[in-house]
Amino acid sequence: MLKVNLTEIKEEDFASPKKKFGLKIRNISSALAEQDTENSEAPVDIEYCVLASGKKNFPYHCHATEWEIYYA
Repeated sequence: MLKVNLTEIKEEDFASPKKKFGLKIRNISSALAEQDTENSEAPVDIEYCVLASGKKNFPYHCHATEWEIYYA
């Protein structure tokens, strides 16, 4: 089983062009994929997200080839 410490994953700021929407993201899938010698990419994308102070989460949108789930 692959494991990763969340505090060791680089936190990235992600914001809309006008800075109205924003999140702080840690990409768990990428960190696990770096450890996996058999598979080059994860079957699902898992991120740890924190709503940035004073920002809103991104507006309603849809994806043609992927799903999202939020656990709060």
